Amino acid sequence: MNNVDVLLVEDTSTQSILMQHMLGGAGFTVIDFVAAEDAIEYLRIARPKLLITDINLPGMDGFQLSKLVKNEPELSSVPVVLLLSFKDREDLSRAIDSQADDLMLKLLKKDYFVPSFSAIWHRLVSSDPSSVAAVDRAVDEQRLAEFQAVRLLNMLSTCFETLVHQQRSQA
Repeated sequence: MNNVDVLLVEDTSTQSILMQHMLGGAGFTVIDFVAAEDAIEYLRIARPKLLITDINLPGMDGFQLSKLVKNEPELSSVPVVLLLSFKDREDLSRAIDSQADDLMLKLLKKDYFVPSFSAIWHRLVSSDPSSVAAVDRAVDEQRLAEFQAVRLLNMLSTCFETLVHQQRSQA
C-alpha cells in the first residue's frame, strides 16, 4: 500500500481504466476509488504521493474532497490535483477555494494527459525544496501567503498550458 504513487478518484469506470492505463504506462503505480469517502478512508491508512480527483463524484465532490484533505492535518501533505472540464469561471473559483495544489483539464488524450500529469508530478512531488509539496503548512503567515501565491500561479500556468494545447489541436 505504501508504494502507491497516485490515488485516483473517478466514478466513471471507462475513464478510470483509461487514466490508470496511461499513468501505468508512464511508470506510475495507481490505485483507484469511485467515491471520495472511500478515498478518505484509504488516505487515513496509507500515503500515496499524489491524489488526483474528478470534480464530479457521487456524494462528496472533488472540490469538497480536496478541501477536506487540505484541512485535515494528518492528510494535508498529500498534493491534490483536480480534474475538470472548465465549463465556466465557477470551476476555477471553486478549484481555488478547494485549496487543491493544481488542476488538469479532463482531456483523456495520451498526448495531453501524460505530459500534463508528468509536469504537475514533477512540480508537486519532486524533492526540489522549492516545490509546493515541500512547503511546510505549519509556518508563519508570510510563508503561507507565499505558498498560496505559488499554488495560484501553478493553477494559472496549467490553465494557460491547457489553452495552448487546445489551440494547437484545433489548428
